[in-house]
Amino acid sequence: MRTTPRLTSWGCGEGVRGRRKLMYAGADDGWSNWGDFLGSGTIVTYKVKYRPFKQARAFVHTLGLKSRGEWLGFARSEKRPPDIPFKPERTYAKKGWAGMGDWLETGRIATGLRKFRPFVEARAFARKQNLKSAKEWRDFCKSGRCPSDIPTNPNRRYARDGWISWADWLGTTTIATNQREYRPFNDARTFVRSLGLKSANEWRVYAKSGKLPADIPACANRTYANKGWLSWGDWLGKNDSGSPSTSVSPS
Repeated sequence: MRTTPRLTSWGCGEGVRGRRKLMYAGADDGWSNWGDFLGSGTIVTYKVKYRPFKQARAFVHTLGLKSRGEWLGFARSEKRPPDIPFKPERTYAKKGWAGMGDWLETGRIATGLRKFRPFVEARAFARKQNLKSAKEWRDFCKSGRCPSDIPTNPNRRYARDGWISWADWLGTTTIATNQREYRPFNDARTFVRSLGLKSANEWRVYAKSGKLPADIPACANRTYANKGWLSWGDWLGKNDSGSPSTSVSPS
């Protein structure tokens, strides 16, 4: 007989289990716990005396485990000493715990426990890498070359501490579409009409050519949807037949 549920098969009902525990509950009657009562050796978790944090961590470091998964495999095995907790993050929460990386000595620190460089210093580092896009930045971080005190998601970490855009972070000339300042509709349309384009398809080809000024939107129909936009014919200065448009500019 090793566990309390098996008392039922021994002939004790639920009521007997409860009464037996209460019967010996007094300090002078010898009750300790179910493990002691049944002789299983099991001790209630909150009564276990664990090693001090530093001693427990030093022991774990000798195991050479590399991940949380490996730790859980070891912790569930019979190799784990009883004075080493199964869930050290709870046992040592306010006694030195600094993440699974510290516990296993892998060098990895939980994101929430890391101390990152101030935004300006981190951005200066990022700009020195000569990366051109957010994708290149992510690839750089995945390569293992990014220092641990530089966040892989700076747009989240510095959202309230200086973040402007990926272009600003990387030091490129590209500006996020939703942060650009475009010319007023009439001024932009006047410029576009001077190009002599004859269709929306020709406009799209031009917009992708690299010749489009930064303050003229590629998706003009969206940008100017409520600011004067009528049609592609009006935008290009052509009517549906391809002839020069005679539409009057909205005021």
